[in-house]
Amino acid sequence: SKAREESRKAVCINNLRVIETAKEMWAFDAMAGPKATPKQTQLAPYMRKVRGRKGRAVDLNCPIGKDGRFGKSYRVGKMNQRPSCKLHPEHKLP
Repeated sequence: SKAREESRKAVCINNLRVIETAKEMWAFDAMAGPKATPKQTQLAPYMRKVRGRKGRAVDLNCPIGKDGRFGKSYRVGKMNQRPSCKLHPEHKLP
């Protein structure tokens, strides 16, 4: 349904905000410049874990994607770029 799709899009965009904030905190701590590209493993300490269906911690992922892995859902990018959803380009930060 349209409402379900909009809800999933909102979750994805919120995940992008979490990634963006994690990048900023990592860059501050690492004294990284605008062309630095953090890896997911470097951002992990700055990102909260999402609880899965069975209560286990899982990586952030686009809820529309079927894979459920961060790397399949999101592109972190350089510090001077915003993170993006690989699965749905229309899911982007405002």
